[in-house]
Amino acid sequence: MASSGEGNRLIDGGGVRVDAVVVSDKGLKLGAGSYVLQVGKRKFKRVILVGA
Repeated sequence: MASSGEGNRLIDGGGVRVDAVVVSDKGLKLGAGSYVLQVGKRKFKRVILVGA
């Protein structure tokens, strides 16, 4: 995402998923773990978050 405005529009339009679940909360906080993020139809990234 190029900007936070673009990110907010994608979330509003249902274009963001975490582990195949549509994100509807703009304030979502993820805990430590491994996630697959999808933005749009073709952009996928695996993200590993490490807790402190």
